[in-house]
Amino acid sequence: MAKKDFINVMATAADIPASAAEKAYNSFVAYFIEELNTKNLLLVPGIGSFKKKRYGPRNSRNPRTGEPVVVPAKNKVKFTMSKSFTEEMAVEIN
Repeated sequence: MAKKDFINVMATAADIPASAAEKAYNSFVAYFIEELNTKNLLLVPGIGSFKKKRYGPRNSRNPRTGEPVVVPAKNKVKFTMSKSFTEEMAVEIN
């Protein structure tokens, strides 16, 4: 789903103008990034938790040439579903 589509769904569901939905979306994304950068953890009730984890550099190989390369350190975000979200995802669709 593209950002524009997501904003349209939010605007329709909340019966608000698309501009207000876009502002809310942008505010949430900015908050999401700020929380992960400052606390390394973001809890979204009813959905789950997002945790930032630092991965160190590692040695690897170029698959084409077989030449050794160093993969630089980077941050990744791990998502863990909440219990209620897990139960909702387990419901079968007929």
